[in-house]
Amino acid sequence: MAQPQIDSSLDRRTQILDAALVCFAKRGFHQASMHDISAEAGISVGLIYRYFENKEAVISAMADRHKKEIGEVAELIFAVSRGMLMRDVLQPQEMTAAERRTRQLEVTRRLWGLLFRREGEPAYA
Repeated sequence: MAQPQIDSSLDRRTQILDAALVCFAKRGFHQASMHDISAEAGISVGLIYRYFENKEAVISAMADRHKKEIGEVAELIFAVSRGMLMRDVLQPQEMTAAERRTRQLEVTRRLWGLLFRREGEPAYA
């Protein structure tokens, strides 16, 4: 069977962004250099400049990637919030106001936990 074509430019961008994330975490944005990023990624500095104009473009791409990653979970949080509100409107007698607030807070904390969980941490516990 033929293997699906993988866009190597996307893979290379991901490699650079992952390396930059490590460097920025270790040294901070201002202290990390393109040389640091290239060493972390195991590629030449020149290759980084083929994909990113400068360090600011790298951080901008990292922010864009993060927004895309959390977009699906953010939609889930908003959908659950709307559902909880509708339940309160349609079935107001099932819980006291204090019980409702406690339940809403519990659900919200779990959803935010999903959004900000560490990599490798189980999504559901």
